[in-house]
Amino acid sequence: MNRMSKTILLGAGSAIALTAAMPAQAQREVETIVVEAQRREQSQQDVPLSIGAYTGAQIEQANVRDIRDLTLIAPGLMVTSTQSEIITTARIRGLGTVGDNVGLESSVGVMIDGVYRPRNGVSFNDLGPIERIEVLRGPQGTLFGRNTTAGVINIVTRSPNTDEFGGAIEASFGNYNSRRYSLNLDMPLAQDEVGLGFYLGHGSRDGYTDNVIITPGTTTGQVVDTDDQNFTTGRLQLTFAPSANFDGRIILDATERDESCCSGVAWDYSPTIAGLISSPGLFGTPGVVRQIAPGNPEARVAYSNHPYVQRVEEHGASAQFDWDIGP
Repeated sequence: MNRMSKTILLGAGSAIALTAAMPAQAQREVETIVVEAQRREQSQQDVPLSIGAYTGAQIEQANVRDIRDLTLIAPGLMVTSTQSEIITTARIRGLGTVGDNVGLESSVGVMIDGVYRPRNGVSFNDLGPIERIEVLRGPQGTLFGRNTTAGVINIVTRSPNTDEFGGAIEASFGNYNSRRYSLNLDMPLAQDEVGLGFYLGHGSRDGYTDNVIITPGTTTGQVVDTDDQNFTTGRLQLTFAPSANFDGRIILDATERDESCCSGVAWDYSPTIAGLISSPGLFGTPGVVRQIAPGNPEARVAYSNHPYVQRVEEHGASAQFDWDIGP
């Protein structure tokens, strides 16, 4: 009995010792994440908001290129585009603008380097090197202004290195003739004071859907590829910190997209409906098959009376100066 009691006590003592050691070990591994959810730099643990903050390393490991990819790591975030990626809508916790209309403004605001983007679609650019991304859940109109009733996606790109010259070249290839290239350079102009950063990215991919375009008055349909990709984006940054209490940042960026998106494949058409849609003379185009039955989504065939075109030209400039004047 005594031997058994001693064994139990020793086991309990070991468990207590392990339990007492665990908090100290966990405390040493906690990483402080700095956010700007309240328009100033704070530790994420000090911000009384529902916020998801993701560092540049996490974003790179998850291969996040734009806000649609961000849904892979941000719980409660949903990004959809049906008619066109230009009128993409973002929703947080199921809340957001509903409807495919270019005139509708989003209920989830997108900020890139402190600049508000009035349309979520312009955030599909290749963002390049990222310092962090913050997903703020809930109304943020007090600090971020209008069109943020559902939340804010705050994107902060990485500033160029002012210590040493560096850079990276990336190339990736995939199916549908997918190609993606990027070049990033950090060029110090004055040691620890002035740095110049340059980023250039290009992506292209063939379409994976055959869109049959029916032109009124013709007897044949033109088949074109849709859901392709073709964009070029660039960013030039100048950062300077001449003193410990003053720093500035000037950014120039430009993006061009010339793509075709987004077509809807047929998946649930009865023979009767398909026959009516394709009946001769019903829409002024006799002899043209306008729909198939039954619809097969895996065939990736869509029908429309006009091509899906999305062309975006975006050019911007921003400047930010921070001066710590003390009390």
